[in-house]
Amino acid sequence: MRKEAEILSHQLAPNAVLSLLDESSAPLATHITIPTGASVNSSVTDNSTMTEFSNSLKSLELTISPTSSTQPSQQKVTELNFGTPQIDLSLPEGTLSKDGLHEFNPKHFRDQDLAFKTALTLAAREITTSETKPIFCFLTEDQSNLIKWLSSKEISKLGLTKENLIVITAKHTDDLLWAMEETLHTVDAVALVAHFTLLSNISAQRLSFASQSNKIPCLLICNHKIDGPNHTKSKWTVWNENEEENDESTQILQDGKIGLSLSQIKNEKQNANWIIKWQAEKGRFTASSKETLTSQSTKIH
Repeated sequence: MRKEAEILSHQLAPNAVLSLLDESSAPLATHITIPTGASVNSSVTDNSTMTEFSNSLKSLELTISPTSSTQPSQQKVTELNFGTPQIDLSLPEGTLSKDGLHEFNPKHFRDQDLAFKTALTLAAREITTSETKPIFCFLTEDQSNLIKWLSSKEISKLGLTKENLIVITAKHTDDLLWAMEETLHTVDAVALVAHFTLLSNISAQRLSFASQSNKIPCLLICNHKIDGPNHTKSKWTVWNENEEENDESTQILQDGKIGLSLSQIKNEKQNANWIIKWQAEKGRFTASSKETLTSQSTKIH
């Protein structure tokens, strides 16, 4: 008697299939790599690498938004906002102004990617059409998780496309800072979002001057708070508020809870805390907890 062939079946849960699809690469972002040594004086390095970067920025300015100058003028909004009244209406005027630095610190080391994604999502709310000026993201080459995320389909849930997202990477922090200053002085942008493990006070001062001069906000994610005199307009802390500590930060922006704390506005101490969630379908954050906002003037004892 012939043995009948056994039919085997393998099934995948719908969530597993969706996660596999979301991980597929979708090159949405324009990627520019800064050569090593670009920040050194031009007499020491090859000047062609610097002019090549400047020319790349200028060409992007011409190709990304060629029709922006022909659009009817509208009243300029001078501040970034989360889109949730519980936060936006409680902040003093100028808290998220577009002419300075804003510092975002992860509460724990594991929150550093989430802090970057939260800051980028805040800036992405300024993207209204494909002709909108671009957002520039600055990362070192070892931040592979964020670089991969910026080239995934997840970015589209922030309303971003390859027309308005530019990713600039470098091997060393000094070269990245040079590229940021060149970008601020060369092209117009919605915002600059950068991630640093550690940022010196003099670097923050230079970026603050360039940001204020060109009226372009810089959202700096720093694993360690910037020491020394304060050059930032506001300081925030971000952490994962989900019950499971091992939740992927990629999913947190979709359906998870993000802890957000405002600790300083200019030189005044603040105490404000919220639990926020990103609503991709509405293009804004929602706040699910009560906030407390108090101001304490700095005193010399």
